[in-house]
Amino acid sequence: MQFFPHRALLRSILLAIAAGTLLGTAPVLKADPQEIPVSDPSVKLNDPEFNQALAQITWVDGDGNLWQGNIDPATGDFVPPTGQAFLVDTGAVTVSTIGNGPTWSIGSNGSFITYTKYDSQNRFTLASAQFNGSQWVPTLLPNGTNAYGPIGGEDTSSPATISYLAPGSSGSQIVLWREVGSSTEKQIPKAVPPGVQWIKGERAVTYNATAANGKAQVFKYTLDTNLTAQITSESGGTLSAQMWEAPEYNNALLALTLINGKTQIGIYQKVGTKWQRVNVLKPPSVGTYLWSVEPFTYNGKSYLYMVTSTSSNQKSLTVPTEVWIAGVDPAAPFYRKVCNSQQEVRKNPKAFITTQGAYIYFEVISLLAGIYQIYRVDSGLGPPAN
Repeated sequence: MQFFPHRALLRSILLAIAAGTLLGTAPVLKADPQEIPVSDPSVKLNDPEFNQALAQITWVDGDGNLWQGNIDPATGDFVPPTGQAFLVDTGAVTVSTIGNGPTWSIGSNGSFITYTKYDSQNRFTLASAQFNGSQWVPTLLPNGTNAYGPIGGEDTSSPATISYLAPGSSGSQIVLWREVGSSTEKQIPKAVPPGVQWIKGERAVTYNATAANGKAQVFKYTLDTNLTAQITSESGGTLSAQMWEAPEYNNALLALTLINGKTQIGIYQKVGTKWQRVNVLKPPSVGTYLWSVEPFTYNGKSYLYMVTSTSSNQKSLTVPTEVWIAGVDPAAPFYRKVCNSQQEVRKNPKAFITTQGAYIYFEVISLLAGIYQIYRVDSGLGPPAN
């Protein structure tokens, strides 16, 4: 892989050498997580979506070109560093236009890249692409006109699914779901933009919606039974929701959401017939506010990665941020910062498991230089157990 020098590491070395020279002592470097660049800084690689099973990423550039890149499963490096191994399609709608890039939809019928595309009349429409062994084959989804922002599910026991936004009555936006390739779509009850998150391994989604107390709460909706369950009852409301099977809880479902004004993470478990909050997390970071919180499992335990910030404005591209991971077991509190001490704008963290260990990836954004570059950091969780 081409080497891209890391400015923060070089600065630390020079400062340490200078200090050692002035004091007449050998330089001593303070331990700091090392951010390794994996993408070409000349390419604005924005909001890539990872596919763990295929060791691939997908993303859309500023010109609407849809790309698929590879990840070296041993080193975690992007191959090539541009993220442009294959041109999947053109005419895709950019992240800056709709706030969401392409996603992977994984099912018993394979892996699809799902995305929003402009049709011949310059309208948003749903599209998918699947690799046929030699090339990507893009397809406009039936009955997809004016819909946008697909989010893919991951359940290999049933056909691949997506959720997406579409026009509702009186100018409102509703959230629908369908199987990829099918024209049959159904509305997800109570769900509103920005949409829902799929629960891995289930035909079910979770999302925040207004409850009887007038506050946003976490809900779970199961597709095949058409049943909706309220998970939380927080007096101050909630924001953002995820659910996953937690190995340390015998693979029972846990839910997470932001509470107390985006400053804490609530963890919930179903005990008997009722959901209860079983833990509250807040990393000891400089930043008070949290976002982009998502779970991942590794070596039989659950972890969360997240961005922390001193600003409540998640869309800010100028306020420096940090990236942290946390454990969820209340009996074993665990927090770790997975970025260095350089003041940088970090966004969109993701986890990817290599043969060496679990790495956390994120964007480092420099508006002045016009750079969106992807870095990775070793999570420090050790090598894979098997």
